[in-house]
Amino acid sequence: MITVRKAAARLPPGSFAFMMATGILSTALAIVDCHVPSLILLVIAVGSLTVLTVLTVMRVVLFRSEVARDAQDPKRAFGFFTIVAAINVVGVRLYSPGAQTATIGLAVVSVPLWMPFTYGIPSTLMLRPHTEPVAGNIDGSWVPVGGGHPVPRDGGGSDGEGHG
Repeated sequence: MITVRKAAARLPPGSFAFMMATGILSTALAIVDCHVPSLILLVIAVGSLTVLTVLTVMRVVLFRSEVARDAQDPKRAFGFFTIVAAINVVGVRLYSPGAQTATIGLAVVSVPLWMPFTYGIPSTLMLRPHTEPVAGNIDGSWVPVGGGHPVPRDGGGSDGEGHG
């Protein structure tokens, strides 16, 4: 049986990606007046934000060395960006002109996370000594582009060289 402690220890940095997608779908459904499915997805997004936040805080506190190792691993490091993106996707979905507190609160929480992720992770990966090119190991498969298709690790070209 997996315990909460084990779940926190094993939590991948990119675990917030599914919440990003859920929040985006909830927002899209709200825009086209599909309110019940939108609300269901919003509840899932807010619930998962709560659970993943608790697990992430536990992981930072209890498993600091694993978090640091993930931040230095090009295959895992960029997954941390999903935290900031997911927080703001949920914030956008919660927005209403008469009740902006949740949106503003989530934005305020995300800024101190965004700064070290945006500037610290890439510079740490690129400037530290390494034995092989870092860019070849970066995994951005969680990034949705062009209609939600993940970015292929080979650059996206049909010939495997990044050429269309």
